[in-house]
Amino acid sequence: MTPQEILQEAATIVGERGGSYGEYEKSLSEIAVYWRMYLMVKGDKTDLGPRDVAMMMILLKLARVKSSPKHSDNYVDIAGYAALAGGLSGDRQP
Repeated sequence: MTPQEILQEAATIVGERGGSYGEYEKSLSEIAVYWRMYLMVKGDKTDLGPRDVAMMMILLKLARVKSSPKHSDNYVDIAGYAALAGGLSGDRQP
């Protein structure tokens, strides 16, 4: 895939997932709650938010790239999660 195709596919998927899972900030916030609960059970009181979830999903995809570097889906997902994290960064200029 070309870089443009990766970005276009990521944009399509982000839009489709919104229809399936609802607004991304709410969805990532709910995931953060579950992950915080898991960490608390393990004795870690790290505070996670929706942006942390998006960034950690990028890390998961990077680990998958290591074992499957030719699998384009991982790059598409990284681009999508990066877009979501950027949308949550608070830097929303016109």
